[in-house]
Amino acid sequence: AIQGGASVSQDVSITGAAGGLPVAFATSGAAWLQIALAGAQTPSIARVSVNPAGLTPGNYSASIAFTAEGASNSAAPVSVFL
Repeated sequence: AIQGGASVSQDVSITGAAGGLPVAFATSGAAWLQIALAGAQTPSIARVSVNPAGLTPGNYSASIAFTAEGASNSAAPVSVFL
């Protein structure tokens, strides 16, 4: 992380063969990582934002597990590195 760096966001598409499945997520608890779902069902978009404010210089990692109730391949992990 660059001390005092600006927040950065990336959109993640959440899709599945069957639409309309309830979507949820869980993170590793990293305070610098925020997730906002655009919708509560598939297909949806998750905006993943990192905010390095207050972090000391160094490497940081976290994970997000996206789940869709009834999906055969739920939970889909996404790794985040800062």
